Amino acid sequence: MKFDDSFPVNYSVTLDQMYYYKDLLFDGYSYEELFKLYIEDNLSHLSNDIQYDSENGMVCLYTKEEETAEELAYELSKVYKTKEFLKYRIDI
Repeated sequence: MKFDDSFPVNYSVTLDQMYYYKDLLFDGYSYEELFKLYIEDNLSHLSNDIQYDSENGMVCLYTKEEETAEELAYELSKVYKTKEFLKYRIDI
């Protein structure tokens, strides 16, 4: 198999809603907003390298940089199940 260098390689971090903090019951689009706020506050050095694609039950973050994907996965996996993450919730 030949690797096509002209095709942009994307890495993704997908967070399934069934594993989110147990008291938060809203959809992937709402979680996307939470993650955006969290990333801006805590991982702002990565924010320009990330694209989002959310659906009803999940949030997917894309990047062209493997290191960005690894750092996002590590940092978000530590926080998205915790109560501290709730401070990023915006009640409408």
